[in-house]
Amino acid sequence: MIVNPTTFSWDGATQRVDDTDYLATDRKGYDLAIKPTGAADDQFVVIMGVISTDQHYVAPLADLANPIEKGAWTAGVREVDVYDIRSDWAEADFVMEVAPKPPTNFIIA
Repeated sequence: MIVNPTTFSWDGATQRVDDTDYLATDRKGYDLAIKPTGAADDQFVVIMGVISTDQHYVAPLADLANPIEKGAWTAGVREVDVYDIRSDWAEADFVMEVAPKPPTNFIIA
């Protein structure tokens, strides 16, 4: 399992569920979301909505308005087509750990 990831990245779909071509011109973008690991899909909270039409996309966590809190999470990304039809979620688990700050006033005498 990935701990403290710095980016999410993915390759967009090239086919629809009926195996017909899904072209770049069909893509409106992607929804990127997170939920606590083990939660149902309806618990996903979109953290970046309808972003980019690029086939390959990298989303740096540093671009998020709010940092992801400590804990075990599942990230999901889904396609959004030009008609606002959304794919199922592609999912991956990760953990955010927050390390303590180092000690202060460290002196060698």
